[in-house]
Amino acid sequence: MDNETPSLRSKNNIFIKFKNSSSFGIVIILVAMCAVLTIAVGNVFLSPDNLVSVIRQFSFIAIMAIGESLVIMTGGIDLSVGSVFAFSGIMGCLTMDRLINAMAASAGIPEDFSGKMLELLSGSQIATVTFAGIVVGLAAGALFGAGNGFFVTKLKLPPFIATLG
Repeated sequence: MDNETPSLRSKNNIFIKFKNSSSFGIVIILVAMCAVLTIAVGNVFLSPDNLVSVIRQFSFIAIMAIGESLVIMTGGIDLSVGSVFAFSGIMGCLTMDRLINAMAASAGIPEDFSGKMLELLSGSQIATVTFAGIVVGLAAGALFGAGNGFFVTKLKLPPFIATLG
């Protein structure tokens, strides 16, 4: 008779499955890299400020990876993720830049001084500019996504071909 409880047996089974999976090696490499970096730079690497910074810098990649994973699970592939992300970001930034320049011009601030315009804006004006940039960026991404979806669903193009350009 086995003396292990059923819950202990299931925990061991999960660990054995994880140990035998392809993800185990990746986790070992990640832990080794964290250990090397911690030794190399001291406690700065594992400080809360640095960990928050790493999470912030990686968040947009994680969001794109989740979306791409959903596409792959349905049997497709989307090659345009990076380019649509970049285009959407550029459209959002251009919108914010144009709005700030328009606010500078309406306030009579010379064009060569408009780089300092953010210092002169109120909180609500900054919020408005930011909101407009986010909306335009999301709309640009949504339009490209709708176009890709149209090519795949209505025109029956393979996702690989539809998202190639």
